[in-house]
Amino acid sequence: MPQESKPSDIQAPARTQVSLHRNEAGNRVMAQVAIGKQPLTIDQNWLTAELESAELKGAVIAKSGILQLQRMLASGENGTVEIGECHDAEVGLRLSEDNLVAKLTLKTARGGSPLSTEHLNDVIEHAKIAPHLIDQKTINRLLAAAHTARPGATLQIVIARGKAAIDGNDSPFEPLVKISQRRPAERADGSLDYRDLGAIPTVKPGDVLMRRHPPTKGVDGFNLQGEVIKAKDGRQLPFNHHKGTAVSEQDPNLLVATVTGQPVLQQAGASVDPVLKINEVDMRSGHIDYDGTLMVKGSVSPGMRIKVTGDVQIMGMVECAEIYVSGNLDVKMGITGPSDDARQEGLSMRVHCGGNLSAGHVEKAELDVKGDIAIKSQITHSQVRCDHHVVVGSTGQPRSGIVGGRVQASKLIRAQTLGAEAGITTEAMIQASTDIMRQLEDHNENVACKQADLGRLLRVMVDLSKTQAPDIEPRLKKINSTCNTLKAELSTLTVERDQLQATVDAIAGSCIEVQDAIYPRVFITIGDKTQEIMDRANQVRFCYAEGRLRQSPLKAK
Repeated sequence: MPQESKPSDIQAPARTQVSLHRNEAGNRVMAQVAIGKQPLTIDQNWLTAELESAELKGAVIAKSGILQLQRMLASGENGTVEIGECHDAEVGLRLSEDNLVAKLTLKTARGGSPLSTEHLNDVIEHAKIAPHLIDQKTINRLLAAAHTARPGATLQIVIARGKAAIDGNDSPFEPLVKISQRRPAERADGSLDYRDLGAIPTVKPGDVLMRRHPPTKGVDGFNLQGEVIKAKDGRQLPFNHHKGTAVSEQDPNLLVATVTGQPVLQQAGASVDPVLKINEVDMRSGHIDYDGTLMVKGSVSPGMRIKVTGDVQIMGMVECAEIYVSGNLDVKMGITGPSDDARQEGLSMRVHCGGNLSAGHVEKAELDVKGDIAIKSQITHSQVRCDHHVVVGSTGQPRSGIVGGRVQASKLIRAQTLGAEAGITTEAMIQASTDIMRQLEDHNENVACKQADLGRLLRVMVDLSKTQAPDIEPRLKKINSTCNTLKAELSTLTVERDQLQATVDAIAGSCIEVQDAIYPRVFITIGDKTQEIMDRANQVRFCYAEGRLRQSPLKAK
């Protein structure tokens, strides 16, 4: 509240005057009013100028205090009123958790006392920072900046740093061979290119695989108090021994190959898998039966056979051959089956692949693949069974898709086109895996056979019961026992068959996708449902849902 003025015989000033000052405690801004003959109008410019003149620059002025001052001026009332607060400069010093960095924070005064050098030194001294680590020039720059900074501004600066200890590195192992992982490459749009699985690297005995570098020494550090932080030295690590490699006799820090084969990098070592490299599979090489990985630089001639437990990469063509591969098969050009004349000579094109298969094209071939199939252009007039995905063709690839024959997968069939404008009969099927289908077929045959046997025996029993033979009772008893055994076996087979059938039917998440066009005379089968395509359609998907075969537009990616 304003303080009432005392009666005075002193003549009032010609102009109303308002002077600003601190209270005795020094933490409040006071305004003293002396009413004169001429009124005084106060505004922000006046207030700013008066605060600076009274060495109260930046003080926190309360709106309520200004309103009270305006009311005193309006009512012609002399006295003193509190209009705000004064804040002294504040300084703080924070040390990092690892005791390696000291950060000084300064908040400039708002109408209060500025930071004194003595106070700053006290704060720094209290932190017990080693004097030689304190950056005095940085502190001086902070103090200089504080003089020109706006009132209430917060300034931060690092005034001292320790040094972290640097532990030495254990023996680093540097690979000296380039290893390409045999997996689908990623396109620019994020999808996988199943055709590009990379090359198979090979080494020969004596080739350098890996170098061991010496460990490094640790470098000690120090904290803000100047105390030493001890570092650990790195350790000398040995090579891990794997097949096909050994430490060089000339240099104990080098790992070399001892056999010809495919290098595989390991932790602190490497292994070499044997790889057989040949130019052509033909009459000169004979049939190939090999426990390992095979690389064919050229092609495979008609009538030849390849049986390999690892991967096979063929840079050329495969024509009218038999290939049995436990791993992946990559044929850079294509797989071609026999002409009519060659077929009459007993030639065929069969592939059994335990991993993934990729090729440029497939024609008149039989494929049985446990993994995925990725074909660059076309599958034509072939019989294909695949336990996972079949992907054929790509956008912009001429003659891209599946034409003629049958292609069966258990998860997905995706093709640019299905069928042809000429109306060539083409089948695309989503069924359970070949193993499941084979078991189901065997069970169906066994159930049918046992049902036939049971029916035959029952008819025999009926015929016997009509006769008057003296040994009819023992014979009927024996046949009845056989019938009971057949019934028990038939019950067990029926349960197993139903379970296999349920597995075959559980294909709701599988589908057939056509990226471009599907033509008439294409038969789409998913599970037990088949649909013949009567009219051309573009960009469609076929799925099995709620016991029905459903066709829907293929959403653009």
